[in-house]
Amino acid sequence: MTPPRRLRRRGLTLVELMVVVALLGVLLALGAPSLFDYIRVQRLKSISAQLGTDVQFARGQAVAHGLRSFVLFPAAGTAVSCYTIYELRPGADATKLYCDCTLGPGNACSNPVSVELRTVMLPADGGVHLQLAVGDRGFGFDPLTGGLLTHSSDWLPEPLDAFVINTVLDGTRSLRTTVGRAGRPTVCGTQAALGAQTC
Repeated sequence: MTPPRRLRRRGLTLVELMVVVALLGVLLALGAPSLFDYIRVQRLKSISAQLGTDVQFARGQAVAHGLRSFVLFPAAGTAVSCYTIYELRPGADATKLYCDCTLGPGNACSNPVSVELRTVMLPADGGVHLQLAVGDRGFGFDPLTGGLLTHSSDWLPEPLDAFVINTVLDGTRSLRTTVGRAGRPTVCGTQAALGAQTC
């Protein structure tokens, strides 16, 4: 009969653990900036994609309900990046702005002649914001053709050639959504790395 073997305990020493922790710290320090930037770029793409989807939604609602629908952004100079999609009931005065996205979802349209369909507010700490041409506030859709209309410029809004919305991450990276006369959005980017055709 052989004597029983002594079991040897296996594990890591304190020095080995400290070396592993130090290596993990170095790897995180090297990878964290690129991971953080990757997350920001994905946020940019996500917001741009949501905007394109919402434009199509507004166009579809106009045609489906037979009412003019509008996409309205806040006045120039406001710090909040948001927009409201709403439709006007028959006989409503199209020269008035009935909704204000800065009041938040569910509260943006207080006048009974307008129906809030959707309000989107971008996170303030997300680093991404929307940018419009000076003087632009929004656009609408014709319920008969689905075509693009000016917003609140006349009793009968006029056809519009295009409306441009920039989704901006920083000075060099942005995605441009152009809503054409037919009411369909197209997207291009300032860099090929953003996954869209270059503007």
